[in-house]
Amino acid sequence: MTQPSFAELLLAASHEFLIVVDPVSLNIVATNPHADKVLARPNETLVGKTITELECGLQDVFYWSGVSLGQLDELHNAEGLYALPDGDTLPVERSIHAIRMDGKDWILIQARDSRPDIEVTDRLEHATSLLRATLESTAEGILVTNLDGHIVNFNHRFAQIWDIPQFVLNRGRDWAVFRSTLGKLADSHAGRLRLRELVTSRDGETFDTFALHDDRSIECRSRPQLLKDQVLGRVFSFTDVTERMRHERDLANARDAAQAASRAKTEFLSHMSHELRTPLNAIIGFSQLLAEDVPASELESVKAIEKAGGHLLSLINELLDMAKAEAGRLDVTMEIVELNSLCRDCVTMVQPLASRHHVQLSGLPTDDKVYVHADPMRLKQMLINLLSNAIKYNNENGQASLELDMDKGRVRLVVVDTGIGISEADQKQLFQTFSRVGSKQRKVEGTGIGLAFTRQLAQLMDGDVGFSSTPNVGSRFWIDLQGADTPDSVSAATANEQSNIIRLCSASKRVLYIEDDTMSRALLQRILINHPEIEFAMAESGAAGLTLAREMQPDLILCDMNLGDMSGYEILCDLRDNPVTANTPIFAVSGDAGPDDIATALGAGFSRYLVKPVQIPALLTAIKDILDET
Repeated sequence: MTQPSFAELLLAASHEFLIVVDPVSLNIVATNPHADKVLARPNETLVGKTITELECGLQDVFYWSGVSLGQLDELHNAEGLYALPDGDTLPVERSIHAIRMDGKDWILIQARDSRPDIEVTDRLEHATSLLRATLESTAEGILVTNLDGHIVNFNHRFAQIWDIPQFVLNRGRDWAVFRSTLGKLADSHAGRLRLRELVTSRDGETFDTFALHDDRSIECRSRPQLLKDQVLGRVFSFTDVTERMRHERDLANARDAAQAASRAKTEFLSHMSHELRTPLNAIIGFSQLLAEDVPASELESVKAIEKAGGHLLSLINELLDMAKAEAGRLDVTMEIVELNSLCRDCVTMVQPLASRHHVQLSGLPTDDKVYVHADPMRLKQMLINLLSNAIKYNNENGQASLELDMDKGRVRLVVVDTGIGISEADQKQLFQTFSRVGSKQRKVEGTGIGLAFTRQLAQLMDGDVGFSSTPNVGSRFWIDLQGADTPDSVSAATANEQSNIIRLCSASKRVLYIEDDTMSRALLQRILINHPEIEFAMAESGAAGLTLAREMQPDLILCDMNLGDMSGYEILCDLRDNPVTANTPIFAVSGDAGPDDIATALGAGFSRYLVKPVQIPALLTAIKDILDET
């Protein structure tokens, strides 16, 4: 049977577009009259043009790029889009076949107009344009698949995020796009399984993060594509989150570094607290003992030593408290405080300082009881700081006084002085840490952290600190606090402890002191020398102390917490594990004065926690209390 000629073929179906294409050059070599009439300009023909000038859909371009490379996939009733002479487009339904005529291979296209009515077409084109604009304007990569997992649509951002080569896109084949995508995954096997699971899933929304070989990170979200209640496929959105995750890692590293620095700072302060308080323990302790025995002519010198030690101790306490406040670890214990008696105590404490500076000091002008919400210990610390400044920066024969102002639940405690005042330039840096304004005018002891710390304490108590000052006239510093209507309880002031105790216990008792600091051992030995009822022993190391504890079976053990060979906690555990010393009361002795340190030690099983430098009356009272119980 002979094959039909071009003319016979093209005349066979005048109601369709019949187009013959050269498979190598993609040139149109023959058409039927209906194709030229609709698709070409008047009195012209499509012959001589390339098929890609006619077929203008994105998928069509990918398809013919594949054909030019020798990859012809025959189509049956496939949708396409033809360019019309007036610049418009014509949707068609076409079939593409390979044929052989006149001894040569050709491609035959059979197409027909698939347009619905004009109104429907306009609506469809508008919706399509809107959809395409939406897809292309989003910063996310969009991929749409059908229920079989085949690609229905995607935007350019999807191709950019996954770095899909253009030649892969030109092929227009699902498997090539997916293979290119999977090849980018750091774990391609797990990624392949997960993507296969996603594209075939019908229900629910998903969220995944994929790591790529190039150290990028891609977030993937998907949800079902619905037409009314029918699931048509799945819509994926991809976002490159590499920079965000890198930023999050940098923030996490910075946070970890800050926390490490904070821990290092805390450890350093704890270590320095112990190292500084240990020698102060000897300085203050021996000066207190010497004050009881030295001749009157030497008493002033001994008192000077004790005063210098006390000053060093106050500086250490201020530095440690300031560091805790900056780290947000300083706690306040709020109570209802009777302000008048607290002020009287503070005035009494600073009166010797006022006398030395020849400053007349007066307390509150009223005896009426006023109550505030505050931490009594911290409030006393704040007020003493302001009163001390009012005295030290005052003029000789000047005045310093306390005033009280109350308004709408607020109580303002004001410290007024007639001193040198503060210049406008100095006022700007007054509450900065380590800033000591006015120090050039006066040689005044201090660290420059008192006012900064006072303000932080006030703010922790829901209050504040402020001031006004006029050079060469004086200053007014105030503490604002929340007033309290009536007190729930007001604690009475405790009586002063006796500095000398005749007998610590009625019967003979044994006390062991484990301490590697020579001066601290000598101090306690000197304190207990006047108490013959105490059999006193000392050990220079933790190991020696454990051996001596088992041998002498003491009634009380005092243990330094930072020995060279062991910690106080290790010694406590060893003593508790031994039946001989399991019930022996143990005092922790340390230069670490933080509330957390004290609470931890008492929670571990120590009977008392003594902070260096140890106050002799407090030490003797604690020893007496424990020995009376044994």
